[in-house]
Amino acid sequence: MNKTCANNSLSVIPTKAMLLCGQNAPQFTATVFEKRKPSRAGKNNKKPNLNPTDDHVDNAEEFDIRKARNEVLKFGLSGFQAVEKEKAQVAMAIKLGAKPPKREYKNYKKLQEEQKQEKESQAAEESFKSLGKKASGEALLSLKKFSKKTRKRRKDDSGAMLKEYGTISTEKLATIKRKK
Repeated sequence: MNKTCANNSLSVIPTKAMLLCGQNAPQFTATVFEKRKPSRAGKNNKKPNLNPTDDHVDNAEEFDIRKARNEVLKFGLSGFQAVEKEKAQVAMAIKLGAKPPKREYKNYKKLQEEQKQEKESQAAEESFKSLGKKASGEALLSLKKFSKKTRKRRKDDSGAMLKEYGTISTEKLATIKRKK
C-alpha cells in the first residue's frame, strides 16, 4: 500500500548534498508490506481423481528396495525354530537401529576362574612357542626343511650379491697396488 503524506510536518529534511545539487525534496511516500494469509480452503479443495486406475499403475511401478529386503528377511525368519528365530529377530532389530540386549549375568567368582584359565592356557602356548613347538606339542619346524640341498643353496646364495661386481684377478690386484 502506498500512502502519500499530505501533511507538511513529515517533510524530508534537506541535506547538504541536496542543497549543493539544487534538488528539491521529493514527496514522502510510505510503503507497508503485509503477509498474505494462506487460505485453508485451498488445501481441502483438491481435485478428485478422475482416473483411479492410473494411480494404481503408478504405485505398482514404484518399487521400494528397502521394503522388499525387509520382506525377504521376514520370510527367511519363518523357517527357523523358536530359539533361532528369536536370535535372528534380535539381530535384525539391532541392524534397524535398536539397542543390543545387555550381557547375561555371570557370577564374579566364576568369571575370575574363567579368566585365570585363559591366562594359564595362553602362558602354556607361549612356553611351547619359546621351545619351538605348537600347542599340541609338535615341533614348529621339521628337520626335513633343512636338508643338505637347502643348506647348499643358501651357501651359494650368499655369494650371489657379489656376483654383479665380478671377481678381481690377482694380476690386476697387483697392478693396482703398484700404482699407489
